[in-house]
Amino acid sequence: VSGGHVHPNKTPFCEAVEMKKYLVEVLKIPSSDIIIEPHARHTTTNLRNANRLVYQFKMPANKPVMIVSDASQTRYINGNMKVRIQKELGYLPWRSMKQLSSTETEYLPSEISTQINPLDPLDP
Repeated sequence: VSGGHVHPNKTPFCEAVEMKKYLVEVLKIPSSDIIIEPHARHTTTNLRNANRLVYQFKMPANKPVMIVSDASQTRYINGNMKVRIQKELGYLPWRSMKQLSSTETEYLPSEISTQINPLDPLDP
């Protein structure tokens, strides 16, 4: 799961850590089966950083990555986010993307996401 210390401003909570707690405590998923990515600042870096984990852990990059969010964010991801992500990252971090439902999207990660941006001090 991916998400950083973003909302609300100056929150002490990390989205990825809180999601993992829920998955472990409520859904009873073993903690060892969950990878967290706590450094993302927004959806664009969520995708980039998740892709890096795919390649770091040698997960099959020909298998889709699932994005689950609320309906509003899913519309954004499948719509206007392309413009922002191209501007911020300089590339699209997916090879293909498909909306599956009002809250689910899948995509195939792009290896270009593994490149570290030396001009971004917050690029982990």
